[in-house]
Amino acid sequence: MNFEELSLATREPVGELRRWQSLGLLPMEVDAAVDHRPEDRIRLIQFARRRGFQPEQSERSTRRSRRQVLTATSPTRSCRQRD
Repeated sequence: MNFEELSLATREPVGELRRWQSLGLLPMEVDAAVDHRPEDRIRLIQFARRRGFQPEQSERSTRRSRRQVLTATSPTRSCRQRD
C-alpha cells in the first residue's frame, strides 16, 4: 500500500503518515517474521495518541528499547574467553 491508500484506509493524513515514517515508527514493508502490516501499526499509533502518547514519545521509547535489546544480546567478550 502507498501513503494515499493507507491514508484512506486509516483516516490519517498523508503528511502525518510520512512524519511517522521519518520517526521510524512506520515501516512501509511488511515484516514477515512478525506479520505487522502498516495499517496495524498505524492503528496502534492512533491508539497510543488517543491515550496521550505522542509519536515523538513512542519514537524515543522505541529507540531506547532497541538499544537495550542490542546491549542485552551483544556479547561483552569473545566466545574464546573463559572465566
